[in-house]
Amino acid sequence: MISSLTFKLRRAPDVDVAASLVGPQGRREAANPATAMLDRPEALLWTSLQSVARHSAPAAWHPIDLPEEGDLNLLDYATHAAVSRGLPVEITVPESRAHQRRRLEARGFRAVSTFHRLSLTGPRLRALTPAPLEAGMRLEHASAERFRRLHNAAIAGCEGLLPLEAATVAQWYAAPDFDPRDWQVLTCGEHDLAYVSMGLEETEQGQAGHVYMLGVAPQWHGQGIGLSLLARACALLRDRGALEVLLGAEFCSPEALALYHEIGFVTRYAAVRYRLQQPTATLEI
Repeated sequence: MISSLTFKLRRAPDVDVAASLVGPQGRREAANPATAMLDRPEALLWTSLQSVARHSAPAAWHPIDLPEEGDLNLLDYATHAAVSRGLPVEITVPESRAHQRRRLEARGFRAVSTFHRLSLTGPRLRALTPAPLEAGMRLEHASAERFRRLHNAAIAGCEGLLPLEAATVAQWYAAPDFDPRDWQVLTCGEHDLAYVSMGLEETEQGQAGHVYMLGVAPQWHGQGIGLSLLARACALLRDRGALEVLLGAEFCSPEALALYHEIGFVTRYAAVRYRLQQPTATLEI
């Protein structure tokens, strides 16, 4: 069953190509948020259409033959391609692009969430000292199935978040660069309270840490467990050599964002996800 379509774009020959990433949780993130310009559709060429299947491991690629007209309207084309497959259209736009956002809203798109790319580095990361765990609490490696069950329970009922399939998590755990330290669960007695997945990446500036997924079991909400676990995960990544910790946050409230900033994270950029419910095609711009 196909759940979404992803349009991959490339610039015309005289314009740089902007890359995109797929994180461990399966959500596409723009590596460079300043990519295609809605105001200049003629500067872009469609190159391929990626169909993302919810219940199959590899994605299927379907080449597209485009009309030769140079004034191809990308929004209309994306909408048409999605409608023909019975899917809604989703477009991610940098929050700062007010003009483009107004154009989308005028076409019937509505904002459904805002993605924040957050960074913790410098003195705030070096000085980070997580509070000691409460009596009986401990962090330990989580098996693939234990991690999956806890994650799915934590996101149940959250719009826009899909449960993890057993095969997907098994694939992550079987990866050549798998490190058991990257998959942790916070437990107390017989109860699993929260979970976190993280990792290190080698960059030109040195090692960067990533917090990919973090959640709290519903019955333990409102006790500060998530924030405490986030601080501890950042400290663990720092102690393993990370000079910066990156975090992507979506569907978070202003209050939650303020808590990230309290730890020391700063917002690198924010992007608003719009949806046209009539026809999910995802167009990164």
